[in-house]
Amino acid sequence: MASLKPYGTPSSFRKAHGNLFSSNDLFFLKFTRVIDRIKSGEDEFRGACKIYDGGSFILCLLSSERCVLYSNSFHNGMVRKLADYLNRSKGLSMLIGSKNIVEAIAHWSKVEFLCDSNAVFYECVAISSTFSITTGQMKNACEIDINKLISMSAKFKEEFTNGEERYAHDTSNVLGPIENYYVWVVDNEVCAFVLFGKSDTKDPCIISIYTPLEFRNHGYASSLLYEVTKKILEKKYRKVVLWTKERNMQARKVFEKVGYSFVQESLDLKVVR
Repeated sequence: MASLKPYGTPSSFRKAHGNLFSSNDLFFLKFTRVIDRIKSGEDEFRGACKIYDGGSFILCLLSSERCVLYSNSFHNGMVRKLADYLNRSKGLSMLIGSKNIVEAIAHWSKVEFLCDSNAVFYECVAISSTFSITTGQMKNACEIDINKLISMSAKFKEEFTNGEERYAHDTSNVLGPIENYYVWVVDNEVCAFVLFGKSDTKDPCIISIYTPLEFRNHGYASSLLYEVTKKILEKKYRKVVLWTKERNMQARKVFEKVGYSFVQESLDLKVVR
């Protein structure tokens, strides 16, 4: 039979599950983002709990706007117990977290949801030993590349983000700080970029990778990702993390070719008002 353990503060929840915060990048990413919003006053803490039965568990962090979920495994009784807990909460606007449990809770909840975003998380602990580099070379982006990166970033956002403003960075119209870009150059032409950073994960993260349509199918993005990942791992990081939109199948093939492996899927659902 499923049991429920409540937590009175975000800090007590985090302390109880410190092993997941330190080892699971998706968990760290989703939960830390909401906890930080609560700490800064942007959001309000509404509750946290663990639904468990034997070794199976569901973790839930609830704010005034978001419900963050993570599960190692679950059954219908656990889902119903958590759904009852959430149905007593008012003002919930989003369900975010591991895809399997988010979908299950959405099915049992008494509200209607629409998909806000769907991502697939990958990680690399060792690059492929059989990968072949294509023509060109990697370099750190610099100010002379800014106009090209602005143009490429606009194409990236149009193709993959449906114009979501959260991908714009300050007033530069690129996706992130110029010093976090690596580019692949062929005959002095920037043909692909990788945006690297710590992001909100504990491990180094590839935030974006992109090749404009006119430069595709030449191996530029995969060669750039290979070289960037190799450089990061040589600095003794335990792994490199990246994610892609679920529908971006071409990018997923690139990741696997370099040596990345699938970890898990995340899903963000927005309440239909």
